[in-house]
Amino acid sequence: MCSERRLLILLLLPLIVVVQAAALLAFANCTPEERCITLKRCPQILDNIKAYNVAQRKMIGHKQCALKSHHNTLLERVYVCCPEVPPVAQTGNILPIIGECGVTLPSFRIVGGTKAGLYEFPWLALIRHEKPVALQLRTLRDLLKLFVVKPTSFGCGGALINTRYVLTAAHCVASRRLIESGTVVASVRLGEWNTETAPDCFNEVNGREICAPSHLDIEVEKRIVHDGYVPDSRDHFNDIALLRLKRSVSYANNIQPICLPDSQRLHNSHFQIAGWGHTDLDRASPVMLKATIMGRGVDECRARYGPMRDTQLCAGGTDHRDTCNGDSGSPLMATISVGGREFVYLAGITSYGPRPCGLQDWPSAYTRTEAFIEWIVMHLEA
Repeated sequence: MCSERRLLILLLLPLIVVVQAAALLAFANCTPEERCITLKRCPQILDNIKAYNVAQRKMIGHKQCALKSHHNTLLERVYVCCPEVPPVAQTGNILPIIGECGVTLPSFRIVGGTKAGLYEFPWLALIRHEKPVALQLRTLRDLLKLFVVKPTSFGCGGALINTRYVLTAAHCVASRRLIESGTVVASVRLGEWNTETAPDCFNEVNGREICAPSHLDIEVEKRIVHDGYVPDSRDHFNDIALLRLKRSVSYANNIQPICLPDSQRLHNSHFQIAGWGHTDLDRASPVMLKATIMGRGVDECRARYGPMRDTQLCAGGTDHRDTCNGDSGSPLMATISVGGREFVYLAGITSYGPRPCGLQDWPSAYTRTEAFIEWIVMHLEA
């Protein structure tokens, strides 16, 4: 806890300068949708400080509405205009029903190309890893690195399934490399589209600009790995994990849950994949990409990789379309028509595939979601 507080103070150093300068100037006037409260009591700002860059941290200074020096700590002395958030019902143990999940806004889809639309896959999550501070501070050079703000990097993907949980691959949480290095899943980003812009905006055909609400960076409270998963095993059986968020999220156009299939097997021959993984130019894409891939028989994956179970899916391997590095844990999606409307279901979770990715006639393997519905429901908490 002490280490986390020290790191937070280091991250706040640029803000402290702004705060001291702001004390000599007029403070901000909060809008009707904001309250002037201590920074300590504003999780909407405080929880995201670690992910902010220098410019964003300085912007917090413009949100300062008061400074009361009689308090003991900086977090209690600084008052900020904190956005009001309506209370969210405790629904962490409830999965959304049809009509409340798997819904996209088709008017914002990009036609042609590989870019996903602004609100096309609002359940996609980016997963950030980090080492505990104590493990990083071995030398003075390590300490100095804390003062260098680096872009936030994400190593895996996932899918939001309700207000409190993200589903991902077990190897994104408990691989041998992560365990031995002391690296843990620290937070999840929701509502992202372009990792290089904030806010994310999109121009419609008529030229009108549409901007999405800000993305959310939320700390992970609990990591639940399937107890049948063996780290770095060749077969990758039971490659599934749940991430419980530190707080519930409110849904918005860019943050929505995906539907989970029931016990009935999805018989789709076509699936969609999306993420920010490596492109054919071997670099990560800042903008969310998408592709449609064909389902393949499990025997086709067995021929390439060896043993597979009925709890796994095989897809892709044609037209160089594949999930790539950085897409591990991201969803394999199936669109199902229900009552004349289309909804998107989480058919699978990206598990493993060929390296380099996108090799012709080398499909990828996915954890079949419906085989683990009972396990998922059993581990959900309110």
